Amino acid sequence: MNEAMIHIAFGDSAAGCLRQAIKLGLPGDAVIVSRDDFTQGPISDCISDGGLKQRVKFWQNLETLHPVLEGIFDQYKSTLKGINSIDNGSKVILWIGDSAHDKMATAWILTYLAHKNVNWYSVDLASPDNGLDNNVVNLAMLLPKQVVAANAHVKSLSESSIDEYLDLWTRLSIENTAFRIKKENEIHSVNENYHDEFILSHITKKEQFLGKLIGSIMKNANHRLTDITIESRLLLLQSAKKIKVQLNMANVFLSKVRLR
Repeated sequence: MNEAMIHIAFGDSAAGCLRQAIKLGLPGDAVIVSRDDFTQGPISDCISDGGLKQRVKFWQNLETLHPVLEGIFDQYKSTLKGINSIDNGSKVILWIGDSAHDKMATAWILTYLAHKNVNWYSVDLASPDNGLDNNVVNLAMLLPKQVVAANAHVKSLSESSIDEYLDLWTRLSIENTAFRIKKENEIHSVNENYHDEFILSHITKKEQFLGKLIGSIMKNANHRLTDITIESRLLLLQSAKKIKVQLNMANVFLSKVRLR
């Protein structure tokens, strides 16, 4: 029996890109989506059952902050189901972009599945040898046909590379701060207020639509920030009475934000 060939994508958009690439000829039996954003929240123990419960609780708490986050918990459970379905002997290809998000997720997966006999492969999307833009932070930036071409650069993940990722996870999980960022090709732990000054610098005294505000923050950020990160920080800034968030009648988090 041939070994299963599984692709792991970091995020739904990246997974969609891989699925389209498979339709264009990319070899593969399945695409698993890793949705957890380990650049935020507690990661002191995400390997044991207790640690996973801690992580699940974190996402459940985020989901209760506001209706726009509805479904995050179910998405997280779906990710766990996919990762847990990987069998011994499987060939797993990790599509790793140049971001803290992708590298943290890679470190977690390799640690979480360290007990299984998996044949690990990877595509370094930021490598200049791929013929791609050397600033590809995530697979979703590519067209499906580019993904098919990049598949020629799949390489076996060396034991030394795996050990580096395992060491990275160990270090960061011990530090267990609120956020992780990529700076000068290294992943660093930072405190919960690290992004607040940058986020606040985009808020004016005039009313702003939240969607446009978040888009502007994501576009200008030196570090990859997800909309979830920004939304959760805005809600906490509101709790601290540094900004005022107004909901519309439909109670949808697409309202206006202004300085208090």
